[in-house]
Amino acid sequence: MIFSGDVPPGRYDFISTLAQGDRQALQDEVKNKLGLVGHPETKNEDALLLVLQNPNAPGLHPPKQDSYSYMGNHGSRVKITWANKPISEINGFLQSASPLPIIDETGNTNRYSIDLRWTEDLADPEHTALQKAMRDQLGLVLVPTNMPVEMLVIEKVK
Repeated sequence: MIFSGDVPPGRYDFISTLAQGDRQALQDEVKNKLGLVGHPETKNEDALLLVLQNPNAPGLHPPKQDSYSYMGNHGSRVKITWANKPISEINGFLQSASPLPIIDETGNTNRYSIDLRWTEDLADPEHTALQKAMRDQLGLVLVPTNMPVEMLVIEKVK
């Protein structure tokens, strides 16, 4: 998402109980309350490609019967765990902390159970420990690139 002007201050909630049309209702509310509209636009952007280098990595376990996903931390010790999910599940966890879009290029649709653990160095903006844990435990790497990425461009109503 890219804002063409200033980002509105504050935080906002939107709850809908509509049987259908949630997206349009949210768009209407944002337009009416904040005077903003959005449109998709493809732009060349720096991004990270999520690539599966080792499909036989030791941390990719057969799926369990349960289905859950969880990320937690105790100080600098962090873990991501899930059961019966595709490898692309990690993208949501990574994207929440990345300033760059992360594009899933694994091509893998198998389901796994994982228990990824590492100790995060809060002074390391490159997240070296996480990248090492992903490579060693899950066979995943993030490859920097620049490519066309569809973004939601937000701007003031004209």
